Amino acid sequence: STQLGKVLKGMTVTGDNMIIPSNISVGDIIKDYSLTTSLGAIKTVSLFSNVKASGKETLIISNKPIECIIIENDIVTKIIGFEQKMHQKAWYGRGIGVVKSENYDKEGKLVATHQLTEIINY
Repeated sequence: STQLGKVLKGMTVTGDNMIIPSNISVGDIIKDYSLTTSLGAIKTVSLFSNVKASGKETLIISNKPIECIIIENDIVTKIIGFEQKMHQKAWYGRGIGVVKSENYDKEGKLVATHQLTEIINY
């Protein structure tokens, strides 16, 4: 377990880093991992499982093609006795990180999406 850093004053994030191999291929499985976020007495534990490379896609950001590997995983988040289950799909660009992500609830309904709109000096 590693301390990953401080996000907000008084908040710490510890756990495992997800490591995407440089030679990853569609179908590859990545080791499960977890993150714990603590802010005062409130602790949130997120368990990431069934982590796999499910596809490749080129996204256009700032009129530039970004080759992405798509990583999907299941997430179980526990906070103050409550548990939430989600499925996440994230597009990773080499040398960039997450370019786009989608989160789905346990019924498979899209509940959140994020995407970079501009990349400067890439």
